[in-house]
Amino acid sequence: MYQLRLHRTVQVRRRLEQHRRRVPGLMVVSGFFVVFLLLAIGAPVLLWLLIESETDDPDVMDRQRAEASARADSRTAAENRAEDRRESVGRVNGGRREP
Repeated sequence: MYQLRLHRTVQVRRRLEQHRRRVPGLMVVSGFFVVFLLLAIGAPVLLWLLIESETDDPDVMDRQRAEASARADSRTAAENRAEDRRESVGRVNGGRREP
């Protein structure tokens, strides 16, 4: 009877030791899961807040001023594209610009 109890006690201790070895792995997986959930919830909320802050105070202008602003934006965009083309031609020709 004593040996049977001792044998069971040893088996229980071995099982507990094996379980303790697995617990850190489980904690790591649980930690990754918690971080994943925080990112999955936090990223969209952060983007929403950033978008809300951008649209909180829109510029209010009359039609003429809006058209002038749009023309100025399109001019600067066209100038930037032309500058990019000039730079890319210079790079293609080994740094020499063609006339």
